[in-house]
Amino acid sequence: MPVVLYPVLQCILGHMEADCRKHDKTSKKLLTLQLYNSKSKCTVEKTFSRSYGAEVAKRKVVEYLLGGRNNIRVKRLIVSRDGYKNMRCLFGISKMNVSELQNFEINLPNFHPLIESSLKELKFHVSHPTDFENPIARTAEKIVVWYYSYKEPHAWLETYKALPNKEVIIDTVNHGLTDTNILELIEYWRGTRKTVGSSFSLRKENAHSMEMFLENIKERFQGTYVKLRRIGTIVVTEINAVSIKIDSESNVFIYRASYDTVMIKVMAVGSSTEILKSY
Repeated sequence: MPVVLYPVLQCILGHMEADCRKHDKTSKKLLTLQLYNSKSKCTVEKTFSRSYGAEVAKRKVVEYLLGGRNNIRVKRLIVSRDGYKNMRCLFGISKMNVSELQNFEINLPNFHPLIESSLKELKFHVSHPTDFENPIARTAEKIVVWYYSYKEPHAWLETYKALPNKEVIIDTVNHGLTDTNILELIEYWRGTRKTVGSSFSLRKENAHSMEMFLENIKERFQGTYVKLRRIGTIVVTEINAVSIKIDSESNVFIYRASYDTVMIKVMAVGSSTEILKSY
């Protein structure tokens, strides 16, 4: 009878010596199951009948680790380039309520049998513009694009205009996406009256001309320079930003978030806690 080793999904339970399917009798709540993909030398060893075969035995190991759980709440699901073959072991066993998905070069439709709820955050590689049309991407509150495997600047612009997500971060340089394209995106945001709190950031190829770029934005949209307070940090710093009026309730702000990153953010009129002064 062969032994199937399931290298390290290290199963950390509050009661390591108890069977995974049992509950802590001292608590009315189910114990939290935490699975880590690590480089630990530990293994989980489980013996199965030879008649199962390797694939079925692997699924049995996953079922054992999950302890019979059908619905799982996952804080962060990371699927690497070669991770899909292991992820398939979960298909048909359970559904996941995932908060954050980090996906490396795996087509989003492959996650449909597993993820049933809207994500708080999606970080992924984009292989085609249609990836943004996938329900997993469109319903995520925040998306972060790490990499593009295609080169279609015009497709990028049209795609960016159509994104419904509250927060979008393009964490890669779009070669060929010009300043004019970014101005068109700002015009679209102003014209469609994006909701307060919406933000869009992208990395600019010619970052050395950022100040001139902000000046061009101010002139084109008849905006106003303002000083913003950077919040969420220990040291309070000031940021030069351009404020453009959307309507009586909100403005869109454009500023340099880092060396090569342009931030577009909609804020409510009178957000005095973040606006220090205008000039």
